[in-house]
Parts: sequence; C-alpha cells; structure tokens
Amino acid sequence: MPAFSIVIASFDAATWLPSALDSVFAQNHQDYEVIVVDDGSTDDTQQVLARYATRIQVVTQLNGGVSAARNAGVERATGRYVVFLDADDRLFPWTLHHYADAITNHGAPTLLMGMPVLFQDETELDRIGNEIPQTDRWGDYLEAAHTDYRITIAAAVSREALVVCGGFHPTATAEDHDLFLRLGIAPVFVYLRAPAMYAYRQHRGGVSNDAQQATTGVRFLMAEERAGRYPGGRARAPQRRRLLARLVRHATRRCVIEGAYREAADLYRHGFVLLGQTGYAREYWRLPMGLVRHALAARRRVREEPERPRGSA
Repeated sequence: MPAFSIVIASFDAATWLPSALDSVFAQNHQDYEVIVVDDGSTDDTQQVLARYATRIQVVTQLNGGVSAARNAGVERATGRYVVFLDADDRLFPWTLHHYADAITNHGAPTLLMGMPVLFQDETELDRIGNEIPQTDRWGDYLEAAHTDYRITIAAAVSREALVVCGGFHPTATAEDHDLFLRLGIAPVFVYLRAPAMYAYRQHRGGVSNDAQQATTGVRFLMAEERAGRYPGGRARAPQRRRLLARLVRHATRRCVIEGAYREAADLYRHGFVLLGQTGYAREYWRLPMGLVRHALAARRRVREEPERPRGSA
C-alpha cells in the first residue's frame, strides 16, 4: 500500500497535463501512485497519457464533471492518503515529503492542507523555494474556522475518511468546500502555512473567474447548512457558519467586480440572514460600503476607457 494516491482529474487539459505529471514525478518522496481520470476529453489527452503509460494508472469515463472524476480516482486508489491535483496545476518537489512528515508528527490526521500560490506563467514559480515547515494542528477542521487560511483543493485526505463520507458531491460546484465541511469533525486537521505546497494556475477569463459559478456553489453550501447535512450539530454551527461567511464575502465581492450587482445583493441578503442566526451577521455590516466602492471604481474605469472606433477589433 503506497503512502499517497495522487488523483488527477482531467478534461481537455492536454496542454497542461504534462506539466502536472512532471511535477509529480519530481517529488522527493517517492512512495506514491498516480491515477489520472480522463473525464471524456475531446483533445489530445489520451496521446499525452500514452507517453506516461508505464508510470500511471488511467481511468477513462464519459464526461461527468470534476466530482465524478475525482470520485472515480478515489475508487481506484490504494494509498493511505489521497492527494488531489488538478490537471493544469503543479505540486512542488517537497510537497509529498512535508505531507508525509506531518502525518507522522501529528498522529495520522484525517485532513491536511498546504499553502497554495497562484501563477499564470510557470517562470513565476522559479522564485519559490523550500522552507522549514510551519505547521498548525487542530482537533478538527471546524476548530480552525477563525483562521484566515487559504482553503483550496491543495489537500491530502485520509482515503478511509473519504470513503466513509461518500467522496465529492456529484453536482456541487463548491465540491471541495462541501467535502471539507462534511469532514468537519473528523479528528485532527493540519495546515502547512509554509512552504508553498501547491501551485494553482490562473487562466484569464477561465471558470475560476466566473461569478455565476461562485454564487451557485455558495448557495448550495448554505442550503446544505440549513438542511442540517453538515456534522457537528448546533454546538458547532458558529464555526461552520463562520467558514460560510468567508465564502459568501468572497463570492459577493467577485460578483461586484464582474458587474453582477443583482447577484451580489441577493447573495449578501441570504448570507446575512443565515449568519445572523449565530451572531456572525455583525461581520457583514462593513461589507456593503466595500461593495459600493468596488462598484463605483468599476464604473469609473469604464467611463475613463477611450471609445473604440466602430469596426475595430
């Protein structure tokens, strides 16, 4: 049984997939298996995978979305921990090594996360180096709700815990946050604040900048919370809702920046009502003024842009 199963969900990512795979094979810690799930790609993904055939396991399926692809990878996995890597992102050479040390030092946590960094050009990653790990240990994920950690899919998760909780929700667009909330009271959460552990590629105009997707995901999470589907009961509700508060604020700001003001107002209203039930509505009183400033700044930028002649590209 390997220590880690690295699961890469890939859909039409042939351009980026070699970089992701090469970052895996550059790991200092070598006790792992690699599972790539081709989620119905229509590009050259299969040709790329053929070049790595002796070093990876491949699952090919009809397009079902990222959750279905990750779940298929987990089903194939045999490692004690599953590390998720999107096909256009990268790990650093020390990522698995530091995860392995943290697992040993902290008594086999259910969930570990690492600090992500954003990049557009891979040359930006050249300035990032390994460091002495800075690690925080918590009784569980919800216990860290008051922190300002950057929460992404940059995680190593106990495979046993993944199976028990049912994996990723098949339709949620905030599938990673939903998973972490469902693992919210599983014992021991570790966050590695340093060094950088995951390189997250930003695409101009990509889905990561889609306000509609962000609001849909946050609304799903709020609906699940209202329905009582996350663990911890009333005693842990303040922590769950504090985590949700951060997501609502982020999605609301994104809507304003992208000009989706009606979506921003509606999301703010629903979030205010939900979070007010546990006393966190006070965190929202300052948000409207910030949103107004964003909106006014955006309108000024539009007015200041020179008008293009008709017919120009």
